[in-house]
Amino acid sequence: MESFNEFLAWEKASKDTIDFKKIYVDIADDFIAGALLSQIIYWHLPTKEGRSKLRVYKNDKLWLAKQRSEWWEELRITSRQYDRAINILEKKGIVEVWNTMFNAKRTPHIYLREDVLLKLVNEQLNSSKSQHSTVLRNGNTGITQNVTPITETTTEITKKVRNKGIFKENSMYFSTFTAKYFDEIENPDEIIPAVEYYLERYEEYMGQHHPALKVKQWQTVINNILAFDERGRIGLEEIEKIIDKHFVTEYENCDYNILHFVNGDIIKHRFYEECL
Repeated sequence: MESFNEFLAWEKASKDTIDFKKIYVDIADDFIAGALLSQIIYWHLPTKEGRSKLRVYKNDKLWLAKQRSEWWEELRITSRQYDRAINILEKKGIVEVWNTMFNAKRTPHIYLREDVLLKLVNEQLNSSKSQHSTVLRNGNTGITQNVTPITETTTEITKKVRNKGIFKENSMYFSTFTAKYFDEIENPDEIIPAVEYYLERYEEYMGQHHPALKVKQWQTVINNILAFDERGRIGLEEIEKIIDKHFVTEYENCDYNILHFVNGDIIKHRFYEECL
């Protein structure tokens, strides 16, 4: 293409697109999980001849069998992004995932729970409080998520205090931190889901949201996790195992704040226990 007009003509004619309904993002509370849900639904749509696209029938169910790496061709999402997105859909009960053999390879099999999907779609369509915003309901930009919604005006998640004429941020939740400093975070596609997983487990274990931290404290959390994994020894699956082990380990005088988790040799000890 030698001119912008040629580019525009190519852009108009190109069918190399990803097209999905925004309601799936609303249902998933996450952009990538919404795109994945849309594509899973696509595979459940009948062909022009009215036939099912699904070919795997096991345990009285039709399954979508697809390797994690295959989603790149369809959605341009990595295996790590797929892991995080499918986990979101599983937790919401929209899909059931079964890792079993297909074509002589262990392959994720996805079963779409139609009753749950219809319920969530109807809830969205009937909602009288639909809000249009550049962020999702959970403070999600499509890559970050979680603990307290950014859009909740009833909760102050960022407080500023005047000190010698200069405003300084006092504390913030992780969703706010990632929204403000995303471009400064090294390896965000792995480190952000890892911290979010810790915060989810904290909430399950402690029955409350994790306390807000100062900017430097969130930076310490991220830097210490990255420092441990400087040799590329662990991925999201391994860090989740380490976190799960951490929460069933008894410590003296521990409130399970994430600052305790990244302090000293705790990550290393849990890594040796669970991953070696």
